Amino acid sequence: MALAVVPELAGVAIGLILIALGTGALKSNISSIVGMLYDEDRSKRDAGFSYFYMAINGGAALGPLLAGWTRSLGGFHAAFALAAVGMVAGLIQYSLKMRSLPARASIVQKPIDTPGLLRAVALAAGFVVVAAVAWQSGVVDSGNLTHVVALVSLAAAAAYFVTMFRSSEVTAQERRRLTGFLPLWVGCALYYGFLLQKFTTVSVFITDRVDIVVDGWEMPAEWLSTSSPLAVILLTPVVASLWTRMGDRQPPAALKYAIGFTIIGCAYLLMTALEMSNPGHTVPAFGVLAVLAIAGSSETFIGPTGLSLATRVAPERFKNQTVGVWLLALACGSLISGLFGTLFAEISNGAYFAVLGGAPLAVALVLALSAKRIDTLTR
Repeated sequence: MALAVVPELAGVAIGLILIALGTGALKSNISSIVGMLYDEDRSKRDAGFSYFYMAINGGAALGPLLAGWTRSLGGFHAAFALAAVGMVAGLIQYSLKMRSLPARASIVQKPIDTPGLLRAVALAAGFVVVAAVAWQSGVVDSGNLTHVVALVSLAAAAAYFVTMFRSSEVTAQERRRLTGFLPLWVGCALYYGFLLQKFTTVSVFITDRVDIVVDGWEMPAEWLSTSSPLAVILLTPVVASLWTRMGDRQPPAALKYAIGFTIIGCAYLLMTALEMSNPGHTVPAFGVLAVLAIAGSSETFIGPTGLSLATRVAPERFKNQTVGVWLLALACGSLISGLFGTLFAEISNGAYFAVLGGAPLAVALVLALSAKRIDTLTR
């Protein structure tokens, strides 16, 4: 709502801060609650998280469509107001249904005491001061902000892993599970480095090379990005049903990751074929839409699986923190995506997308060969 009613830079700053705080409070906690629903039936855990992920992507698909349409009619403030209405509707729905959740979902396992709260506030205030000084001095600017945030996220994830491995409150079995979770966390960061290309280099490619005019009608640019979440929505019921039918015979998490990496690798190889068949010429919009849909469908095998695994292997003392660490993999993926982006300007488009297609296939092979060992560690 701040983005809708507060003008200019102040609205952007206030809105982004509130979004960050709200997302931080929501994402790790809601994922942990979903994990609680399947404590007694682990064979259905990945299927349950698949439907949870489908709901997330439902918003990701409707958001650009509705916000893009509203922006075209009433500007950005109207679009942000529409987003606020959607959030209020979600809050009402949660309030009405929260009584159906497991009883322990309302229990704070490790409530923060007053000294701990004061330390957290002091740490947050110190971080804000350091960030402000870095911005004013020019150490951090709009050109390197994304990389700085990603590096901070990587440092935070590393600190959490070290803390959990060294904690006396983490049992030997929980530490072993974290050992198996670590390579999949790295795999998740790599995966989102590939997937997030759709917001960077693929967006540049679309702007420069894709004709979005169909019979005189110009397709809104926001609509192109909806093919990825729509693919997740359409594929999720099929995949979730498959995991449910397979039960305890379903493939281990690392093998599901390998499937996802294979799919996204094939998507970028298709992009390579589109580029090479139209060198220097306009590329059909529907071809790129197909690439984005295939790339998006790969998330069905990695996103829900990673969330499910994070809630299952999380030490009792660090339930929400482990889910938070998994979410930090997305931020680290943005760093990897940016590093790939620097290569985009150095080589031809065809060669670049060939690299993006081949690299995930190599990761998929490594994960497939390591799947049995990783599964043993995470049990």
